[in-house]
Formats: sequence, C-alpha cells, structure tokens
Amino acid sequence: FNSKLHSYDICGLMARHLVAKAEVEKYMRDINLPLTCLILPVFYEEVCELFVSRAADSQRYDIDIPMGSTSLDMISVEDIAQIVLTVLRRRDVYLYK
Repeated sequence: FNSKLHSYDICGLMARHLVAKAEVEKYMRDINLPLTCLILPVFYEEVCELFVSRAADSQRYDIDIPMGSTSLDMISVEDIAQIVLTVLRRRDVYLYK
C-alpha cells in the first residue's frame, strides 16, 4: 500500500489526500489486514510533467518549483519498481511493516 504521513497529526495541517491515505492505512492495520506499506517521495516523472524545464547550460536543465529553499525528496518510478518487486518476492520479511 502506498501510504502517506498523517499531516494533521504531525504538523496540524489538513491536507485531505495525505490524511485520507493515513487513515486508510490505520484502518487496514486495525483490522489486521496482511499489509506492507511504503511511504514514497515525489516521482521525478511527475515533476517533469507538471513543471516546465529550462536549459541552465549545455548539459543541465532547471525546473523552478515555487517552494523556496525547502528540499524535496524525489525518486524515479523505475527505482520504486525494484523496491516493490523485492517486497513482493520477500513477503515473509516485509509483511506487516
């Protein structure tokens, strides 16, 4: 299950999509559903689709994201595929985590 942190419990901000995912995870754990949860960062591919890139120089492109100097964790969909494959193949190790 691709879960999210509960934004309201953590910092008092109501981000409905985050709270909903966190509540669904809590419910599944409460009923003891066989479950493995991943909390994933933003995908590179989504950022590239949402924001326009501009050439910074001959070898690099920049993407302006309106969030100041706050860092943004990101990962490639391809990298997530390898992680999920490992979790599925080693169910006994990752179940209920």
